[in-house]
Amino acid sequence: MSERAVPESVVAGRSGPDAVLVVVTANVIAEAVTTIAGAVGLPLVVLHHDDSDEPVADRLTGLDLTDRHAVVLTDHDAPGTAEVLRAALAGPAGYVGMMGSRRRAEGLFATLREEGVPEDALARLHVPVGLDVGGRSPGEMALSVVAEVSAWASGKLVRDGDRSRLTG
Repeated sequence: MSERAVPESVVAGRSGPDAVLVVVTANVIAEAVTTIAGAVGLPLVVLHHDDSDEPVADRLTGLDLTDRHAVVLTDHDAPGTAEVLRAALAGPAGYVGMMGSRRRAEGLFATLREEGVPEDALARLHVPVGLDVGGRSPGEMALSVVAEVSAWASGKLVRDGDRSRLTG
């Protein structure tokens, strides 16, 4: 991408639960996620792979993450994907998700297992990220991501096998 709609670090206010969304990578889905998250007042940190010589996994580890942070990787083919997921799952982030198919995720899960990432950490990974709203466009996919993160932040998200669903 030659132009960015969103700078590397963006923070917006929120009146609801004190969650922070960390969006990793620069693509049209990430841009739509930041637009929708900003519209609903979800605080954001955006990390792009090409904005620094420092690897994104290192920058992610350098953030003061808490269990109120949601880390979302919007490109499963981005440089350092396994490293970013390993860093996110090793930290305290309360929610970790990645765009991508379950088949692509199986390969990443195998790699992470081989590297010693514990099963309980892998169980925290939401793939594909987002509530199933049936969308195909970048905006619809972004809406599903922000909806799932908002539901998680509000305590309305539960895991049902390998998918997430809303609770009463």
